[in-house]
Amino acid sequence: MDKYSLLRAAKEQGYIIGSSSVIESINKEYYEWCRAEDRPYIEITKKSSSSSCHFSMDTPSGRWKLNKNGIDSVRHVMQHIINTEGFYSIGSDQMFHENVPVQASVELANEIIRIVKDKNNIEAKI
Repeated sequence: MDKYSLLRAAKEQGYIIGSSSVIESINKEYYEWCRAEDRPYIEITKKSSSSSCHFSMDTPSGRWKLNKNGIDSVRHVMQHIINTEGFYSIGSDQMFHENVPVQASVELANEIIRIVKDKNNIEAKI
């Protein structure tokens, strides 16, 4: 798949998924698109010869962040999907987890997108 097809797929899905070389090939363009569109930047980096990945989310626009309800929702979803074992961080502007099973990463991404779309989970920055 070429760079433009990967970028188009990321925009349609709401996240980038692939090896670190795939991510590096489109991450700047996708990050800027997420910033312009007020969308979360979600990156799922598959680890070579592993069934896990690095999962991260950022709020690149600077115009919004998760409120307490949003952070609690992300914690709940992570607990439900991946049991929140391992090294992770959840904040109002970003979150990451170092060891998400690849098969659970897409479900986690879709749940975070759903949480962000719910205005009850968002606090606008001034």
